[in-house]
Amino acid sequence: MILPGSIRGNLTLKKKLNQLSEAKLKGYNKERLKHSKVLYEASDKILLLGEGNFSFSSALCKMFGNGSNVWATSYDSEDVLKQKYSDDCANHIEFVKGCGGKVFYGIDGTKLEKHRKTFLLAHNNEAKEQEGFVQNSFGSNFRNTNEIFFDKIVINFPHCGLGIKDQRKNILANQKLLSGILKSARSLAHPKTGQLHITIKSGLPYELWRVAALAKEEGHWHQTSCIPFNPNLYPGYEHRRTLGFEAGISSSQNVEIKEKYPKTYVFSLSSNVTSKNTEAAKNNKE
Repeated sequence: MILPGSIRGNLTLKKKLNQLSEAKLKGYNKERLKHSKVLYEASDKILLLGEGNFSFSSALCKMFGNGSNVWATSYDSEDVLKQKYSDDCANHIEFVKGCGGKVFYGIDGTKLEKHRKTFLLAHNNEAKEQEGFVQNSFGSNFRNTNEIFFDKIVINFPHCGLGIKDQRKNILANQKLLSGILKSARSLAHPKTGQLHITIKSGLPYELWRVAALAKEEGHWHQTSCIPFNPNLYPGYEHRRTLGFEAGISSSQNVEIKEKYPKTYVFSLSSNVTSKNTEAAKNNKE
């Protein structure tokens, strides 16, 4: 685990932004968002971890026109989820399912291997339906697969949500969460196309989580980019905290995350990057 240094001594983006005037701040954000872009296509098989009110998975389904490649998961049970995000959760889930997307509850993003059988069962059942599977005296050409991989594994604004007041302990708890996700995700990332996307806010304490350094320490991920996250690119997406929506505390229209200048870290499997670099070098020689 990477321990944070002196919190007081760190120069963070938050401190720098506090020194800017409101006009300059708006200009900075406008310039920053020029570099944001949608990172997903309908052809990508996407595994969404830690969905709160399922508005992001719903937004992707709307964008694609279908949800056949959208696999949305929640750490919470269905009952707990609907208590925490009762404002619009049920509608989003119904929409995702109606678009052909898959919804799972009780999925721990730090222990994805444990949930492989659940995903395989859903995958094989879907394949049977698509093949028009009919059991007859001659059997069937369909064969269950023992492999399932995703092109994009995504978690937006991960947070352990333990309410830890001690800053140092809070940072360590969230680093532990991120390290668990980094280690776990590679088991389901496609060997050739697999990516892991982690979106967090800028400023304190998020800068001290040191996401890129954790990925490097894990050893199997290579950071390929870091892109400003613009919620406006995903119409219908409404950010919610880990603890759910609380009147007077939570904000609507994504105000909370917009003010924190969020960014998406994009990681590819290191073996993937090495293979591409080797192939590129070979082509250059030819």
